[in-house]
Amino acid sequence: MKIHGHKLPDELYNLIKDKDDKDLLFLSIEVLRPLVPAGVKVVGGFFGGLRLSDAKTIENESNPFHLFDLGELYATSSSKRTGKPITELHILDADNALLFAVNHDEEALALDYRVDVNNPRILGSFEPKDWVLLADSFGEFVNKVGLSANGK
Repeated sequence: MKIHGHKLPDELYNLIKDKDDKDLLFLSIEVLRPLVPAGVKVVGGFFGGLRLSDAKTIENESNPFHLFDLGELYATSSSKRTGKPITELHILDADNALLFAVNHDEEALALDYRVDVNNPRILGSFEPKDWVLLADSFGEFVNKVGLSANGK
């Protein structure tokens, strides 16, 4: 499945396909915290984590114009608008990313396609709002947090 020209990793698609919001996998802060670099504060929002988004929500939240407009909130920029590649890890390129999990404290997980369009790395935005590397691929992320395609 492609969203905004980017192919979702098969593992992610299998985790979200045919699921309602209430059935989507929840990633607790306890599971995510070991992936986050020291010094980065992870709040987890009211519910203590982030829930994976369905395909429609990923599409809406990851619209490049929408993401670019949230630049101060999520530390994003646009390579297409600036005419220059966004290479800094801590800034998300709105044209080369998909948000796949968010919470009410504006923490988010993103697929970052800048390095490899076929195998995006996983970035997280916590506190401060700069993006940090959580895994070099979705497969690595799945292994690190103990997920499987059936959501266990």
